[in-house]
Amino acid sequence: VIVPGCSGFKWDFYDHAQARLFELGYATARVDYVAARKLGGCAYQASKNKIAEDVFFVLERLSEKSSIKAESINVLAWSSGGGGALQILSKLDTRPDIRVASVAAYSPQCNGVTPWAADVPVLMLLAGADNIAPPVFCRKLAAAGTAGDHVAIEEYAGAYHGFDDADLPPKEQFSFGTMGYDPEAAKKAWNMLSGFLVP
Repeated sequence: VIVPGCSGFKWDFYDHAQARLFELGYATARVDYVAARKLGGCAYQASKNKIAEDVFFVLERLSEKSSIKAESINVLAWSSGGGGALQILSKLDTRPDIRVASVAAYSPQCNGVTPWAADVPVLMLLAGADNIAPPVFCRKLAAAGTAGDHVAIEEYAGAYHGFDDADLPPKEQFSFGTMGYDPEAAKKAWNMLSGFLVP
């Protein structure tokens, strides 16, 4: 289950990520919370709870399909979508019909995410120089809940937000912060993710 950043699926980056997941043998489903709410871009971000609602909606649809391995549903998200994906973990006890094998997030916006107790494996792939989704919030979040033993954090020193997006230059300054592609960090993160996802 793929959850994008606040710009939604308008960039080719997500097509490439989906193709790589397909090569690994995964079926994929997209949670387009941006298009669903007709949001005009990152200036109109959906709340983490709203994103979590949309993730649950897709998870429910998948649980109804006999062709999907219910015990092997992974959630992979980026940035603001990562915050929403992490938010589902604090709500799983109210959704006994939903099964989640793992949650992984690139540069998730952890500020404001509710700490959780669910024993679902979590992987956070953080950019050390991220000033859009500062990694300090994710470290505090992981320490705040009771599921810390199930959380793996990989932080890439000097990497910027969007470090896994090959369509970005090495460094580009925007009004909202800095973004940039880091091929070494991207490779390490993908290798880590590939070994983390539940097949």
